[in-house]
Amino acid sequence: MHDSHKNIKDCTSWQQVKRAIRPLTTNKAHRKRSDISPFLEQKNRSWKLSCDDDSASSIISAAQKTIIAGDVTALNYRQAKRFVAGKLPFDDKLDLHALTQRQAFESVVSFIEDAQRKNYRHVRVITGKGKGVLRKAIFVWFNQQRMRKIILSSTYAQNRHGGKGAIYVLLRRRKNTV
Repeated sequence: MHDSHKNIKDCTSWQQVKRAIRPLTTNKAHRKRSDISPFLEQKNRSWKLSCDDDSASSIISAAQKTIIAGDVTALNYRQAKRFVAGKLPFDDKLDLHALTQRQAFESVVSFIEDAQRKNYRHVRVITGKGKGVLRKAIFVWFNQQRMRKIILSSTYAQNRHGGKGAIYVLLRRRKNTV
């Protein structure tokens, strides 16, 4: 009999505690996440960029996990913040100045694939500011099937690293093959 009274008393105390609990009013992680990337709204859009390479000039859909400048949704908050701020150490860089679009395409593909083979995680691609031909085409190239398997995220660089004329690229970890 004594135990049953104790259980009833515990239950009523627990009910009182549950009624007194209130959710936290602010969550800093969610509030700051929107500050990291203003480009996240573009994720739901379908868009097309042109390039002189036929395989790269196709409509890219958000359903295909499109790589968009500034999309850091695949990263955790801390990593995303460091990536966008340019605080991750660079493993290598590629400068595309004075290259034609076709030469730049071949250089970018071989550079990214080689970087993954070397187990690099964070590289920088310098397109130059200029007219923006390479800067616009590079995200089309990043969205090719073989590149999407390698690239986790990308964003424009901070001003100290070239601003809109350079791109930070975060590569996926290479799967260990036995």
